[in-house]
Amino acid sequence: LIVWAIAYAVFVIYPLNGPRIHPAAGGDWTTWFLGILQVVDPPNNTFPSLHAANLVCVALGCYRDDRTGGTIVLALSLLPITATVTTKQHYAVDLFGGVALAALAHWMAFAGARSKR
Repeated sequence: LIVWAIAYAVFVIYPLNGPRIHPAAGGDWTTWFLGILQVVDPPNNTFPSLHAANLVCVALGCYRDDRTGGTIVLALSLLPITATVTTKQHYAVDLFGGVALAALAHWMAFAGARSKR
């Protein structure tokens, strides 16, 4: 909730738009799916990336509980995070903003709590 509250405040106060590459005309399912994705995901919420922030936030929570599992979750999170750049949903700077936001939210949520380890 911390991640969402901060990110949506940024989206409202300072919305950023990035140019998107429109899917080429074609009959394959990936082109069709990318076209639907761009309709559903508006271009004015690029920084910070909630795709990255949500995944990293979950990975940090898992890491806090179990280091091995958290590392695996973080490694698997890199796949969809990378996909947001390759599909032109985000730029690299948006991902860094999302990772920083997740780290901040994790710190805010657990600053007063003692670690299990």
